[in-house]
Amino acid sequence: MVLTGSDDAAGVAYLLDPVLGGTNSTQSWSIGPGALPQIGPFDEQRKVLVFCYAGVITGQIKIAQGGGGGYTLPVATPDVLGGVKPDGTTITVDGQGKISAPGSGGGPSESYSVLGFGTVTTPASATGGGVASPTATDCNCVIVRNNTGVMVEFNRNGGATFYRIRPGEVFPIFGITNANQIGFRRRDYATSRDSLRVAVNLTFANTSLTYPVVQLVASTASGTAYQIAPTQACVGAELTNNYNKDILVKIGTGVAKLSRNQTMVVGVTNVNQISCVSPDSTGGAAMCVQAFTSRMPGSGAPVREYARSDILSPEATIPLGDMQNAPYDQPAGIADFAPFKRIKFKRKTISVWSTAAKTIITAGLSKANVNLATDQVYGSYGPVSQFGNATAPNVTFTTDTTASILSEDNAPTPIDVTAGAIHVTIQKAAPASGGFTSMNIDLFSTGTPSAPGADFHTLNVFSDLSGGMSGLNSYGSRSYGAGRFTAVGAGADMTAVTFARIRIAGATNMTVIPGDVSFVPPATGKASIVFTIDDNHGKAVWDAHRILSPYGYPVVLYLSPASRMIGGGANTDGNPTIDNLLALQQRYGWQMASQDYFDGTVSDADRTPQQWLVESRKNLIMAAQLGFDLDGMRDGSLYGGYNFGIDGPITKTCQRLFATIRRFDNSPGTAGDGLAPFAFADTNPPGDPYNLRAYNMDTYVGSQTVQQCFDKMKAYVDQAVANEGIAIFSTHTGFSDGTIAAAVVMLAQYIRTLEVADLAEVVTLQQLRN
Repeated sequence: MVLTGSDDAAGVAYLLDPVLGGTNSTQSWSIGPGALPQIGPFDEQRKVLVFCYAGVITGQIKIAQGGGGGYTLPVATPDVLGGVKPDGTTITVDGQGKISAPGSGGGPSESYSVLGFGTVTTPASATGGGVASPTATDCNCVIVRNNTGVMVEFNRNGGATFYRIRPGEVFPIFGITNANQIGFRRRDYATSRDSLRVAVNLTFANTSLTYPVVQLVASTASGTAYQIAPTQACVGAELTNNYNKDILVKIGTGVAKLSRNQTMVVGVTNVNQISCVSPDSTGGAAMCVQAFTSRMPGSGAPVREYARSDILSPEATIPLGDMQNAPYDQPAGIADFAPFKRIKFKRKTISVWSTAAKTIITAGLSKANVNLATDQVYGSYGPVSQFGNATAPNVTFTTDTTASILSEDNAPTPIDVTAGAIHVTIQKAAPASGGFTSMNIDLFSTGTPSAPGADFHTLNVFSDLSGGMSGLNSYGSRSYGAGRFTAVGAGADMTAVTFARIRIAGATNMTVIPGDVSFVPPATGKASIVFTIDDNHGKAVWDAHRILSPYGYPVVLYLSPASRMIGGGANTDGNPTIDNLLALQQRYGWQMASQDYFDGTVSDADRTPQQWLVESRKNLIMAAQLGFDLDGMRDGSLYGGYNFGIDGPITKTCQRLFATIRRFDNSPGTAGDGLAPFAFADTNPPGDPYNLRAYNMDTYVGSQTVQQCFDKMKAYVDQAVANEGIAIFSTHTGFSDGTIAAAVVMLAQYIRTLEVADLAEVVTLQQLRN
């Protein structure tokens, strides 16, 4: 199809989305005098919605279907509720498929006139600062086309509530009498900078019908409780999601709708009939509401157009020169920019705790049901919380004692666990400090959960699993090689395990939420060795390349802060340039991974999960612009002090963007003892892909000889070989330290012998999950 406008034509064409339906569009074009580029061709039927605001718009269908026949053109007209209906106008199309329709504002009930065009330049103030208003122009509608490539937002009459307009979006603003009643500002940088001012394109117009608007904010809670919007009489409302997270919206007790960008609500008489919730474990959010008090915009008014939130449009980027000032909320949709593989495992459930009624406890405990987001119940391998909630048992210590927790939900048939790992998930819900004093996982092949007997296999996981579960709502989600379990009494038949027990001791009033105990088959049958470097330190990168490349061993490089790579800082301290990094990726198989963008305006400890999420998004935007492999950037390592905990809201947030999170373990084991740094090797697949522990090779610099350094590294690798698990080495500048570098040379030679015996391989984390 080719659309052509007359000399005085004004309009918009929308290519409608065949999946979402309705007036959701995947692409749009402004129509003026002359012809637009050809739309199509398409292999399947596609619909184009055309609004003619003035003049005449002609459509030429190149392959007419039934040329010369009668076409019914569904010209949209508003009804009393602001819906859309066809007026049944029949237009005859000639044999070449030429159709034409006069512009009348979209229908006989409304006229629409364009008064003029203009721009408004945003102020140089940081996000949250002042606004700039257009030149005074009498009009009752301003159409905003945000082709700036960044997020902008507007308020009304100096008000405190702002409505966001995303990159590439066309948005009509109603409820005004003059364009200068609207104030605009950028929403995407943290420091004042005059060079970041942008001009927003505006169209000033009048419609024959007016649409009075009240702008307000609807806050949401986190979890399961819907929060009612403020009171304001209306005939309908439009909501915009002001956060980089999903929000569920519903009318009354109706069915909830997932809102990622804008949501139009009709059929209400008051805004307080609308309620919303942020269904996850990372805090609340907010939606800006435009409440239409007497009339909703019908099809005679401009239809808004925006990029779907699961698509990152080419316009939604941050110019490289602006990146160090980039936003905490720019742009939306980056989470789903490119598909990536998460670590999966085919586990067989031994025991799962689903409800209090099916949970068996001993004296000294009480139990009750609790309704939580699913990611709060099942940890890293649970569904992402936005897909619903789950009922789980809340088990509380009534006395300071050792107690047992079992379940009536167990393996339907005996499971052979001898060649694999045992995975366990448990959460501490209270108190904020203190808690566990012991923790064992027991496996049974005889007896019943209500009468388990004295013969079983057990593993004491207290130091490994519960040691880091000190904070409120912290998780233990780990896997342990089945060979580490020892027999009690006659022991269990490890080829026929039927149920499991969590045996723990804790302080009075401590509350836990048991998740599951499962069997996980091994992934590869050999050890996986991973070398990682933090922060793009120049000499360390080149020394690692010099030592490992002759063996063909790749390295995972966590770039942080990424802002060092731009704004003139690319070569600071001899750091590799972008071209150097791309060469390491393309020629030597190195993986560029994410750590932190870090714009420097908020300290690590003060960042909220939302801020961490957006900082991580900026890393992905950077990767897309600089040519790094986006799938590789889906492996992350948290920056700063968050690196050392086991879990928390920050990690739950990062699950949305990353396939793994590597933990930089700063002080494992004892110097010079020749023992592996951790009591338990990480299994493959790992028990918690968001708690991949890494041995910091820099820990004992100066307190170990080359041989002692090698012995500790070798013990770590041998531990992984014995468990067919994972050994991850981490460093900042260690490859440039004489002792560590010499030890790594010895380690590379040792790993080569293991490769020849098919016992180990050196991989990247991207290769590990693919």
